[in-house]
Amino acid sequence: SVKKSDWNEDEDRKLLEAQRRVGNKWSEIARLLPGRAENAVKNRYNSLITKKLAQRTANIAARVSRRHLLT
Repeated sequence: SVKKSDWNEDEDRKLLEAQRRVGNKWSEIARLLPGRAENAVKNRYNSLITKKLAQRTANIAARVSRRHLLT
């Protein structure tokens, strides 16, 4: 049966580690996450990457902002 519940930190960790190891082989990664469909795995990965990129961008912007305040 397909899981529709929220993703937990353990699943996110397994997903990210598996993607680093095997690349974008979503069906292979989905087999490591019982109940998660291939498409749900791909969508979750893309969501996690988007959040990480947004966080990095915010961190860079904050550093640039602080530098301008100091000069």
